[in-house]
Amino acid sequence: MPGPFTAAVFRDRFLPQECVGVRPRRSPPAGAGKFPAYDDCGAGIRVICLGRDLWTPVSQGASYANNQLKKAPTVFSNGYAQRTPSDFQPVVATRRLSTDWKSVVPTTAPLTFRHHGSFMADSELVSRLHGVIPPLATPLRNGRLDTLGLERLIEYVLCAPVNGLFVLGTTGEGPALPSRVRRQVVQESVPIVNGRLPVIVGVSDSSLADAIESAEFAAAVGADAIAATPPYYFPLSQAGLVQWYSELANGSPLPLLLYNFPFLAKSHLELETVARLMDVDNIIGIKDSHGDLDTFAKFCEQSRQREDWRVFIGPEEKLADAIALGADGGVCGGANLRPQLFVDFYEAALAARQAEAGGKDAAQKRVEDVRRAVLQLAADTYGSPISCESVIRGLKRKLAEAGICSAESTWDAPFASRVTSTQ
Repeated sequence: MPGPFTAAVFRDRFLPQECVGVRPRRSPPAGAGKFPAYDDCGAGIRVICLGRDLWTPVSQGASYANNQLKKAPTVFSNGYAQRTPSDFQPVVATRRLSTDWKSVVPTTAPLTFRHHGSFMADSELVSRLHGVIPPLATPLRNGRLDTLGLERLIEYVLCAPVNGLFVLGTTGEGPALPSRVRRQVVQESVPIVNGRLPVIVGVSDSSLADAIESAEFAAAVGADAIAATPPYYFPLSQAGLVQWYSELANGSPLPLLLYNFPFLAKSHLELETVARLMDVDNIIGIKDSHGDLDTFAKFCEQSRQREDWRVFIGPEEKLADAIALGADGGVCGGANLRPQLFVDFYEAALAARQAEAGGKDAAQKRVEDVRRAVLQLAADTYGSPISCESVIRGLKRKLAEAGICSAESTWDAPFASRVTSTQ
């Protein structure tokens, strides 16, 4: 296909009707709102196009749209592309399917062609992936998603300068939630965040087809990236993991972050496997929750082979050690409760890594001071011995005490009975 500016085409079922391309001589409704209804463009695809300030039909399909792109359009941070005001040529929309017309903000981020013909401002996304990315807890109440609690939690976490949100991860109980609740979490979270920082969606699954479908849904809603552990239940060989992740990356409209968590997934991503997966363009990094710093150091060293590759640590108490080894940041569950504390931990560790000889002692003392607060938070919240269950229950108990959301989890009777009654 012609590039780098090609038509953004998606399979029919990816796109909500109100998000898709449209009618001649109609502007978006005043004050934003929903876009007009779609036009079919043949061959089972639909093309989103925008000409100047008017919606323009593309009756000839993707090839027609491609032929009109004589020069690079202006591209906006919510993913929409538009020509200069004097140009009536139709241009195609890119990956992000925001329906908020007011949120369009100019950006010069370069775009690259990706799967399903979508565009992704990958360089901009990767540059923003660093620092503390909280794996958001999923607020539940009486067996349903607590949408008000979700909004309170997101706004609370975003009061600190965190650098992203990871929904439906381990802390978010993603694999234990019914599919309808997982989709609702994504549908509710993305508009609340509203482009303020990247949203990564966990799509971990034992089914490759379901993982790809979850990635497609996340893209349609407007998320920025996905993350996935190896498929659980059936452990795969390293060659099997390369194939599985390659298929997921090739089938996903969004960039993929590898998620190494052998304790839960029963499969471990070895260095050679990660090296092979670094050759897949749509895979942009790894979150390692294995906890072994020797292996993690090798992941960090390996990352130097690719400028747009990111490495994150999972165990929050090891964040400073990971940064010293060259990590880009941490996915810290405790940031649900104390986001600023973990930002301080990251910044202190980064300052210590960058400090010149004369200032290293003072910088390291700051790291140790913050580390003590992090360890105390864990002792007060997670109990002993620490397990995934104790971490999730402890976080939710503290969030309930703070009045942010209830302490209900997927293991509790109200949730189980509600799921059973609605099947």
